[in-house]
Amino acid sequence: MTTDPPPRYPGIAPSPIAFHTMQMRVSTSQFSREESRQPELSTVMAPGGLFGIPSGFGFAFRPIACSPHSMDSPRVPPSPFSTAALRTRVLTPEWMDDPMLPPELHRKALRGLGRLHGLSRMGAGIAAAFQPRLTMLPQGATILDVGTGRGDLLAEVVARTNAGLSGHGIDLSHFALSEAKEKWGPKGLKFHLGDCLASEDPAPVSVDFIMCSLLFHHLEVDQVVGLLSRMNQRARRFVVVADLRRSLLAWWAVRAGAALLTRSPVVRVDSDLSVRAAFTMEEVRAMCDRAGIPNASLHRCGPAGWLLSFEPTGKAAPA
Repeated sequence: MTTDPPPRYPGIAPSPIAFHTMQMRVSTSQFSREESRQPELSTVMAPGGLFGIPSGFGFAFRPIACSPHSMDSPRVPPSPFSTAALRTRVLTPEWMDDPMLPPELHRKALRGLGRLHGLSRMGAGIAAAFQPRLTMLPQGATILDVGTGRGDLLAEVVARTNAGLSGHGIDLSHFALSEAKEKWGPKGLKFHLGDCLASEDPAPVSVDFIMCSLLFHHLEVDQVVGLLSRMNQRARRFVVVADLRRSLLAWWAVRAGAALLTRSPVVRVDSDLSVRAAFTMEEVRAMCDRAGIPNASLHRCGPAGWLLSFEPTGKAAPA
C-alpha cells in the first residue's frame, strides 16, 4: 500500500526513508467553577505521536512505518498568524525526545538550547528570584533543578547567586545527563537519572531550593499539578519555575532566536512545537490553585516566558 508524503511546511523536511501518520485527539481538561473559577483549559494532544517521551511524561511510543534509525522531524501545522491560532494548547511529542535521535543531532540541539537560554535571560530571572532568600543559609544548602537537561541553567543560577549552593539536577535523558556530567561535573554539580514525576527518585529527598525550567510544556495538566504539589512538599525554602508562554509574540521571538542562534534542525522544529504546547499565564494560575498554591507570584519573563515563584507550605494538594 502506497502512502502519500505529508505536505511540506516551511523548514520541515519529510523523511527520505518513510512517512509517518499522526492521529490527533482532543482531550479537554476542565476546572470546575467551584474549585478554581478559572477559564477552561483545552488541550489537543497526540497520544501516539511521532516520537515517544519516556513514561514519566505520559506519552505512548507508537512509530508507524518508521526506520529504526529515522531522522524524521515531527510534522507541525503551518505558522500561526493570529492569536486565535494559539488559543488552544497543542501538545505534541518533540523531536529531541525521540529515543533514537542520533547523538550528534542531540548534542547539537543541546548546544543550541544553551545559546537560546542565554538570550532569554531565564537564568538571570531565576537567580534574581532566589537572591532575597539567600541570606543566613546553612552550610551545604542545596538546590535541585528538575528536568535539568545539560545543566546549563543550573550552573548559571548557582554561579549568579554566589551563595555556595550545592547543585543537583535530575532528568530522564541518559544522553543529556552524560553531557551535563562531562561539562559541569568537574565544577561540583551532581546529576541524577530519574523521573521527577515518580513517587521516588534518586535526587535528595529534601532540598532548600527547587528550580524547574522549560519542562511544563512537555506535560499534561494533571502532571503539572502533581509536580507543583511535590515541589511544594519537598522544598524547605523557595521554589522557582520558568517556562514559555503561549502567545503570538512568544512564537515569533522563539522562532527568530532559533533561526539566528543555531543551525540545529531539532531546535528549529521543536521551537514551534514548544510554544504551541506552552501554557498561558491564566492556565498556570489555575493549575497553582489546583495544587494548593494560591498565593504564588507569577509574572512575565522576557518576551516569551513566565516565571512562577512561591514559598513552600509542605502541604499536599487538596483532594
